[in-house]
Amino acid sequence: PNLLKTNSGKLEFNSNKANFKELFRFVKQHYKLIWIFILFVDFLIYEKKVPLSAFVLSFFYKRRTLNDLNFGVADFKGLNAIDNKAFSIDVVIPTIGRKKFLYDTLKNLSKQTLLPKQVIIVEQNPEPNSASELDFLKSEVWPFKIKHQFTHQAGVCNARNLALKFIKNEWVFLADDDIVLGHNFIDETSKIINNSTQKAFTFRCHLKDEPLVFKTVKQWETFGSGCSIVNREVIKDMLFDMSFEFGFGEDADFGMQIRNKGFDI
Repeated sequence: PNLLKTNSGKLEFNSNKANFKELFRFVKQHYKLIWIFILFVDFLIYEKKVPLSAFVLSFFYKRRTLNDLNFGVADFKGLNAIDNKAFSIDVVIPTIGRKKFLYDTLKNLSKQTLLPKQVIIVEQNPEPNSASELDFLKSEVWPFKIKHQFTHQAGVCNARNLALKFIKNEWVFLADDDIVLGHNFIDETSKIINNSTQKAFTFRCHLKDEPLVFKTVKQWETFGSGCSIVNREVIKDMLFDMSFEFGFGEDADFGMQIRNKGFDI
């Protein structure tokens, strides 16, 4: 209240408004060029005004990009040389009819410089008389424990919920069945996690040649159920909402559940 009250005890509010020049400059710096023209036409039609000078001057300003804004999180202190041997992580992978992609992902995980302790695979096939097609889970030797669950019930929400019951280690990597990781992804991730007080992380998941928009750590507004690492305690007693099954948005909802517990992402 003291920020608003004067010595007389009355509240005072400043209702400063942007002038035409400031308004057009802001739109030009933060939106696509077409919006300058739309704004100008709106003034002509709805307010019977012709802010011609502000319209023309706006073309002399460059558009600002997200890279100009600092989304950095001060909590991160860099990748210090630490002992990450105690870092333990389970990987959760739901899959349906994607044998080759899953195999490539497992091979990718098996070449990590810091291996996961356990990979939990929930294979789905809704055909009543179907059986598992993942023969390589037993025919090959893997450097981590594999927990394989087969179910006739299709749906990624149900699959992930089944997998969460078998989590044993401190961290959980919620992964898709077709991601490609750098050979030191888990190793570097463990350093980031151990140098932070945060408990939930979502990572960029992009195409091979796709340009990166964000190049620093930032507070994120949603959640990725196929590219996130969270602490086991964070998601204790949590489930993916089955009302999202066969739709979309279950990952954003899961992220909201995490935030409602008081954790950041």
